[in-house]
Parts: sequence; structure tokens; C-alpha cells
Amino acid sequence: MQRIKTFKTLTCAVAAACFLAVQAAICIGTVYWAIAATLRMEGTAAIVLGAILRRRPLMC
Repeated sequence: MQRIKTFKTLTCAVAAACFLAVQAAICIGTVYWAIAATLRMEGTAAIVLGAILRRRPLMC
């Protein structure tokens, strides 16, 4: 019984971590889009901005 409860707990934790990772990716993408649209960035400048935003580590 304890193994089943532990497995369910770990499965729930993994599902929550995956959900939060997807939410973080959506948030970063939205911020990138908003900055690029506000500054009217196109082409190489937008790619550089995207690279800068992707290189920043996420705080846990």
C-alpha cells in the first residue's frame, strides 16, 4: 500500500513539474512576443532578443 501511495505522489509531482515547465515556456514566449512587438523588432534583432531570453536561467 505504501508503494502505491509513494508512486501516486511521485506521479503527481512529475505532472505538476511538467505543467509548470509548459507554463514557464508560454510566459517567456509571451514576454518575448510583447517586447518584440513593442519595439517593432524584426529579423536578426528579434532572434537576438529570443536568444537572450532563452539563456536566462529560470528561478526555482
